[in-house]
Amino acid sequence: MPVKFKLAPRASRKSVERLLDALADEGLKADQMFPGQTRPALKRMYVIRSPKADVKKVKKVIASVEALVEYVEGEVSRKTMAS
Repeated sequence: MPVKFKLAPRASRKSVERLLDALADEGLKADQMFPGQTRPALKRMYVIRSPKADVKKVKKVIASVEALVEYVEGEVSRKTMAS
């Protein structure tokens, strides 16, 4: 299940690297959702596409490195609406 997270605007480059390294150490590769994006709000959004990824595990890693993250979310379930 993919897990998405968005870094806070005040997150330093060093803390971002520390977070990405800590996630990689857990076997979780985080990629920018919008690579090459120049808009700061979109540039701070990441996704982990790994079967091992779950929100609890990602939150635990984030807490361990004290990263500044706005939100973490798992896959959103959607229901179609009757027309």
